[in-house]
Amino acid sequence: MVENKELQPLYEYSSEELTGSYSDLSPAERTRVHYCDLIIALCETVWVAHRQGWLPEDEWTYWKHRSTS
Repeated sequence: MVENKELQPLYEYSSEELTGSYSDLSPAERTRVHYCDLIIALCETVWVAHRQGWLPEDEWTYWKHRSTS
């Protein structure tokens, strides 16, 4: 996510921006936030599934490889 130039501004913020709210965001900024939240939720779901033993080990190896490549 951070390598995508459009998403980098989400990680570059000032102390004033920390007090803002979701309703203050532009439609483009909201879209970027939704995208990042989606990716985080997907990764977290896969991690929890692995920890619970719901994924075969070869499937976890694939996900683990994707996160480090």
